[in-house]
Amino acid sequence: MPVRAGAAVLVLLAAFPVARADDHRTPRAGEAVKGTLFGSEVEAPSRDRRKITYLNAGAVLVPDAPEGSTFGPMGGLYLWRVGADDASRLRAIVAVISNEVRWDRSADRGRGLSLVLALDSLTPPWAARRASTGAGSPRES
Repeated sequence: MPVRAGAAVLVLLAAFPVARADDHRTPRAGEAVKGTLFGSEVEAPSRDRRKITYLNAGAVLVPDAPEGSTFGPMGGLYLWRVGADDASRLRAIVAVISNEVRWDRSADRGRGLSLVLALDSLTPPWAARRASTGAGSPRES
């Protein structure tokens, strides 16, 4: 029975025309592109992606959290930089309590050897303990 099912799938696939690779090319990141979206013509201009800065700000609401922990601000800063000579990159996510920074520089100009520096700092353990058990809250004192 499995052989018949496989043969049936092959027959169905052969019945549909195969799209050729040159019919559509996915635009590369940062390239200009024109197209149609829901019947409207749209255009995205080209963009230099060597320097990106993004700021995210918001708030967190947790109704069932321990008292005093139901609302809090959140946010972060995202940085991406590529050096003028394409030999170095910086990626940083900075959010005060949790941060991630990566910097690398090519040591041999494209042969695969790089110098990499990294910094990761995470939420202190006391913050996770307080949110999960309520221990350490100001009301306990």
